[in-house]
Amino acid sequence: KYRAIHNGLDLVETNPGYIPKVVAPAAGKVIEADLYELYGNVVVIDHGSGLISVLAHLDSSSVKKGDVVAKGEKIGVMGKTGKVGGIHVHWSLIQDGTFINPEFVIPVANLAE
Repeated sequence: KYRAIHNGLDLVETNPGYIPKVVAPAAGKVIEADLYELYGNVVVIDHGSGLISVLAHLDSSSVKKGDVVAKGEKIGVMGKTGKVGGIHVHWSLIQDGTFINPEFVIPVANLAE
């Protein structure tokens, strides 16, 4: 269900026909919500203290730049936008400009429902 790849984790839904919502892994402020060629629909959340989440390949996002989100609040729907092979969400976690393993900081179970 989870696999590490390119400076983050790719979370893949294994139930055919079910597309889970993606939620904020922790509280913070949305500093970017836009469409990019490589990463598709992307939401970037500043959690404070130099910690930033990047959530990519969303089918759609339900937040915009400047929104304040609570932990567990819906930010979008898992998708396959950008350069991908299938439906998933890519999650990178950055601490003070350095990519870190999200599993060591925030439980992966907090990301998709």
